Amino acid sequence: MIILGVNGWIERGHDASAALIVNGEPVCAVEEERLIREKHAYDRVPVTAAQFCLDYAGISPDEIDKIGVSWNFPFLYKLHRREWAGSQTLSHYLFGSEEYAQKIEYVDHHFAHACGAYFPSGYNDALVLIIDGQGETFSTSLWWGEGSDLTFIKGYDVNRSFGYLYSAATKHAGFRIGDEGKTMGLSAYGSPRYKEFLEKIMYMDKNGELFTEIKSTPNPSCIDEEGEIIEQWHNHFEKQIPPSKIPLRQVEGNQCYADLAASVQMMLQEMVVTMVTKYTKKLNTKNVCIAGGVGLNCQLNGEILSLPFVDNVFIQPAANDGGTSLGAALALCSTNGEDTKRNMNVYMGPEFNNKYIEQCIKKRGLPYRKCSAVEKETASLLAENKVIAVFQGRLEFGPRALGNRSVLADPSSFQIKDKVNVLKGRELWRPLAPSILTERQEEYISSDYVSPYMTIAFPVTDITIESAPAIVHVDKTARIQTVPKDHNMTFWNIIRHFEQLTDLPIVLNTSFNKRGEPIVCTPDDALNTFIKMKLDHLVMGTYIVDYRE
Repeated sequence: MIILGVNGWIERGHDASAALIVNGEPVCAVEEERLIREKHAYDRVPVTAAQFCLDYAGISPDEIDKIGVSWNFPFLYKLHRREWAGSQTLSHYLFGSEEYAQKIEYVDHHFAHACGAYFPSGYNDALVLIIDGQGETFSTSLWWGEGSDLTFIKGYDVNRSFGYLYSAATKHAGFRIGDEGKTMGLSAYGSPRYKEFLEKIMYMDKNGELFTEIKSTPNPSCIDEEGEIIEQWHNHFEKQIPPSKIPLRQVEGNQCYADLAASVQMMLQEMVVTMVTKYTKKLNTKNVCIAGGVGLNCQLNGEILSLPFVDNVFIQPAANDGGTSLGAALALCSTNGEDTKRNMNVYMGPEFNNKYIEQCIKKRGLPYRKCSAVEKETASLLAENKVIAVFQGRLEFGPRALGNRSVLADPSSFQIKDKVNVLKGRELWRPLAPSILTERQEEYISSDYVSPYMTIAFPVTDITIESAPAIVHVDKTARIQTVPKDHNMTFWNIIRHFEQLTDLPIVLNTSFNKRGEPIVCTPDDALNTFIKMKLDHLVMGTYIVDYRE
């Protein structure tokens, strides 16, 4: 079967995306934002992403067997007593015709998340945990994955949303909703002195039952379209802390917001650990799969992995709503008897050949050179303390750059962290992540657990603090990307050559984008961003471009 999965709609949603599965094998997946250059692609149908998937695979709309949509729109509209325009409208947006409407099937949002987390994990059984702002009726749901089956266990309604709690704290600190990663980074600078206050509003008992004073919707299953739940949390925060009127650019003088972030983070960790403890033991499994926007909380994921009765944790690399297009397609694969068990491949987006790359560089009139040993040359430039953008192979799926659309630097100087943050337009206090060779991970990270998608925070060793301070957060952890040789040979070779020059098997790795923009997708995007960021070099394919003012 050929199944197209999509996430996104003109009236609701974010992180619009599309994914294509052919005979059970994911062929491509990409977020709409990367193609249209609008971060998060709010309220968009993923027209461009869907077209890319079909073009890449050489498939016409006529050849598609099913189209999976990662929201149950008919049910959602019924909840709000609104008329759903129907599949015809969606078909028209995607393909300019209504003839494909009969191929469309709607998948409950959390089920799409759960399929996207469990089926690519490689596990034979697992507790599957979905945590986000909300789906149609749940903000958190737990599932049991066994073999090729997923069974619903329990859900928490919208009023008890961990995602909305975290978004409210993000807004209160002066960030935009959607920048919850900043709140996660800020939490390490604070102490949880507001936690007791927060637990008077929402708390969990030892049996995993969750209670709250938040009562913002007449029907707690209804979607919170007006943001009333976030606003209620915001009002509660005001009783202790005035809201920040400007974006928080520094921690100094803003300790109360760091303490709020620490309080929310600790509250989240304790409650989720309680759930995981209860249900892994009840289900007799040592495996946990996670998705939903809160699944990108690396500190939380690290806490779960550190539990003595948890051996494995798989976090969908596109844990946010972008990943639900893949999940919706996998859901239809599963219900139609297709083999869905695959190991995750994160490199599923657009790619460009050297001929096209060179044409794009020549059009700009930029100085460049062709390099016969581009991996060695990249490593040499890094060893000279240059900040380099790398553009290689297929675009990553999900919010983390994993070596194909990355900005790299030598992590041995603490000052390089500030330099890279300035070049990207980021707050100086925000952490930057390391990519490390699997073979030497245990020397630098206090764990041998392979984490290839930069989704788990680990404590670092003293060697790392001394030799790679730029990638150590204030709490002495790092959100690592373990780089196995067979995952990304080009990136592995760059780090390996860097190690041969410096004896350091680690590079600083952050996404190739300026603040407020999506990660680059095309050579033209890369050149535009390279010039705006004023990086030292851009490595694209076998070409190295040098920056000139």
